[in-house]
Formats: sequence, C-alpha cells, structure tokens
Amino acid sequence: MEEEIYFFKFIKPKFQSKLIFYLKWNDIQIRKVAYENNKIVKYYQKECRKLKHFLKENINFQYKNNNDLTTINH
Repeated sequence: MEEEIYFFKFIKPKFQSKLIFYLKWNDIQIRKVAYENNKIVKYYQKECRKLKHFLKENINFQYKNNNDLTTINH
C-alpha cells in the first residue's frame, strides 16, 4: 500500500508534468512549420501567453510539486 501511495504522490506527478511539457513542445514545433519566418515570433509569443495562462491556472499543482508537499491534495 505504501508503494502505491508513494507512486501517486511522487512518481506519477513528475512523469505527468514532463509528459505534458514534451507533448506541448512537440505540438508547438509541428505547428511552427506552418508559419512564415516573420510570423514565427508572434506565434511563439502567442504560445507563451497560453503557457503562462496554463501555469497560472495550475499554480497549486506547481507549488505542491516544486516543494514536494503531500498535504495539499485536491
């Protein structure tokens, strides 16, 4: 039972956060091809705004993971 708790509190969140990051990074790189060179900067700025919004919406999750807290559960 303790192994399962450890997995869901520590291993899965770290894996899941990396998975989300690399899936989003891959999506950005694939979509970048569709833009002309002069529009790539605007595209990156737009994607950065989306990521900042996502991070703002998930601040509790970030705080919990960055500080290895286990007491703040949703």
